[in-house]
Amino acid sequence: MVPQKSTTPSRHRAYDLFFLLACFFVFSAIPLEYHGLWQDEMTTIRVLKQPWSTLIAERAARGHPPLFFILQKAILGDATHSDTTYRVISVLFGAASLVVLYLYLSCHVKTLQTWLVMLPFLASCSQLLVVQMARSYALYQFLVLSSLYLMTCGNRNKISPHIALFLLASLATLTHSSSLLTLSTLVATVVLCYPQRWTLAVATTAGFVPYMSFSSFFRDQAKFSEHTALAPPLETI
Repeated sequence: MVPQKSTTPSRHRAYDLFFLLACFFVFSAIPLEYHGLWQDEMTTIRVLKQPWSTLIAERAARGHPPLFFILQKAILGDATHSDTTYRVISVLFGAASLVVLYLYLSCHVKTLQTWLVMLPFLASCSQLLVVQMARSYALYQFLVLSSLYLMTCGNRNKISPHIALFLLASLATLTHSSSLLTLSTLVATVVLCYPQRWTLAVATTAGFVPYMSFSSFFRDQAKFSEHTALAPPLETI
């Protein structure tokens, strides 16, 4: 199996993406305050309220990689925000995932098949939930889809896609530990279906190393987290 060069003119692809993103923001961004924060989202806010010195330890104690929470805290700081503000980052990564999925499909199938996938994806209730929650799922989805796109459509003769795949896999595993399983499955699929792209698969696998290197640090943080000031209880927020 060899990726096809997209037969859709660049101008048409730009129009397609503009339409998809416009629909996405209407469906996903406008109704962000339609319902209050979920319990999981309250956990996110609780984590953001604690000092930088204890954030990683608190996440390690609960077995959760800290990248999403570090990103949220770096952007939003310690101030209290509206429900919408806490969810904006997920919406932006949801939009980025939409673009990456479109590019991936354009690389492999014709325009009609691309739209037959994009429209249900855009209107999916589960996808709307992912991009409207102040949780790590939208970031995780973007990193995994980007890895899939580069592994199957990136130029295997250039070094830049290999570096990008290493970074994407590293960030994905530091966002959610389930990405180890997801990316391993994608790597195996690429090796079987696109054997000539094995170097890209290897670069992705190498991206697991930072997480594995940090895992002992996370365990140490979790072990001593009872001596740190963990996040305040929800009722104090």
